[in-house]
Amino acid sequence: MMTLKELSRLNITVITIIHQPRQEIFESLDSLMLFGAGRVVYQGPGSHVQAYFQSLGFNFPKSGNPADTIMDIIAGQGHLYKPSGDTGMWSLIEHWKQCQQNQRTSLGSTGISTQDSAALRRSIRRRGAPWYRQIYYCFLRSMIQQVRLKSGFFFEIGVSALGGFLIGLAEFKQEGVNFRGMFWPPYTVLSSSSDYSSVPQMALLVGIAIGLIASSPGVKIFGEEKLVYRREAASGHNRFAYYVGKVMSTLPRVFVASIHFTATFMLLSTPRISWGEAFVANGLYFYCIYGLASCVSMVARREDGPLLAVMASLIVGVLNGMSPSLRTVKDWHMTWFWRILPGTWLAEGYFDKNVSPWGHLYLVEKAAAASGFDLGKYGVDMGVLLAIGTIYRVIAFVLLRMSSHHRGK
Repeated sequence: MMTLKELSRLNITVITIIHQPRQEIFESLDSLMLFGAGRVVYQGPGSHVQAYFQSLGFNFPKSGNPADTIMDIIAGQGHLYKPSGDTGMWSLIEHWKQCQQNQRTSLGSTGISTQDSAALRRSIRRRGAPWYRQIYYCFLRSMIQQVRLKSGFFFEIGVSALGGFLIGLAEFKQEGVNFRGMFWPPYTVLSSSSDYSSVPQMALLVGIAIGLIASSPGVKIFGEEKLVYRREAASGHNRFAYYVGKVMSTLPRVFVASIHFTATFMLLSTPRISWGEAFVANGLYFYCIYGLASCVSMVARREDGPLLAVMASLIVGVLNGMSPSLRTVKDWHMTWFWRILPGTWLAEGYFDKNVSPWGHLYLVEKAAAASGFDLGKYGVDMGVLLAIGTIYRVIAFVLLRMSSHHRGK
């Protein structure tokens, strides 16, 4: 920035677009043009901008960066610096427009014509890229940010592999035999004690591990960028495109994390479920936990978000139909509550693919009736997990919009 400043002293015009500058950079700017929703809210010397906003009733913190205060005001958070009166962005736009009209009147200027004004408004409405290109740009920017912060990405992958290793180690002694049932007649009397709980218990451990791995990174999707979102939305960016682009940028992380978790888990536990089926189930559960953490990040403070997300992931992981079983829950008339949680569908998918292969030897339908899980519905289970994860993201987007609207008042 100092190089650009030196160039300006050589009578070279330097134009820069900058967002949230440091105080020393802000103070080095000779002239400013500030925009809100594509409209000018201030244009003039940089040394006069603080006095201009103070004339509107805004109070600047003595030890703060004036640029941060001004950006907050333009983003719709002027109520933090002005206890009373209208602090909305459109009032800033109208006030500046009125100042310009008064200035033109004092100089004897008639301003632009009605036709030119209408053409300008049409041009403003058409400004910017279409929403689908904005999704691409937001996705690309988020991916670049993740590449620059690759240490966090590698740490998450390492934790995923370690989590799968530990859960696989806990299941290692089973040697892949985690179900025993009643033999088909006439050999029923030869049956040993039944074991219907090992598979749901394995799904419980998988759900808890994935929840601990993915909840904290899921909070960071928007927990640390809500302020940026509000400012970009206030400047005219498509809110939906910004959110979808951010969500899409997390899918590669979900994919890679699920691969590493499933690889180490399957290597040690060797269950009857195939590697591909376990990968799909684990990946969709990662997807759900990321969505759940996004919801938490919209309602929790930044410092509280990770802990609350971990607690929420533990709740949905523990209530998976293992204990109390779905059969017991049915007697309580609470099946609907367990069925809206992703842990139940993960457990049912694991139960189906680990128990059904024993159908030639055991009465698996009896085991299903005793546990409350359904057999032969793995595809439905995975589809519901996908739907739950998507619903979580829709809820998070609604909460984000509500939070932005509330702060803008």
